[in-house]
Amino acid sequence: MPRAADRSGPWAAFVVLVGFLAVQALIGLAALERQLAVWGLAPSDKEVSRRRVEQLSRTRAEVLEAVVERSSVPINLDYEVAVRLGPA
Repeated sequence: MPRAADRSGPWAAFVVLVGFLAVQALIGLAALERQLAVWGLAPSDKEVSRRRVEQLSRTRAEVLEAVVERSSVPINLDYEVAVRLGPA
């Protein structure tokens, strides 16, 4: 008469194998879900480029405004001096 341990050997290996495969499947599904989320939710390359161009345009406008403002300061000072001194 076969003992219980002899009969459970192949089944135990089968259960371990199925458990291992289930864990691997869950890991694979998690990775797939993450990739799909990144693909579906991340901005497209075109959108990233559009945002970057928008940011650079804003920055450029701010720099130009500062340059114009700074270059007008000496002109204004010269004008004030000329007004105080009167006609030459």
